[in-house]
Amino acid sequence: VVSIGTTLMLLWLVRHGGAAKASSFHLLNPLFGVLLAAALLGETVTLSDVLGALPIVAGLGLVMRR
Repeated sequence: VVSIGTTLMLLWLVRHGGAAKASSFHLLNPLFGVLLAAALLGETVTLSDVLGALPIVAGLGLVMRR
């Protein structure tokens, strides 16, 4: 369920933002998976999950800024 949800989100990004932006956001797939698992399956989001996502989000911020 979670993998299908993240794949559909990636396809939505390709359709609305282009392939270059979607490929950058593809790095967030594990984070989206954790968040969807928390929302849909009741999994807990740990501090290590959040800390692991911070460098990826920071890198994407650097790539996406103009």
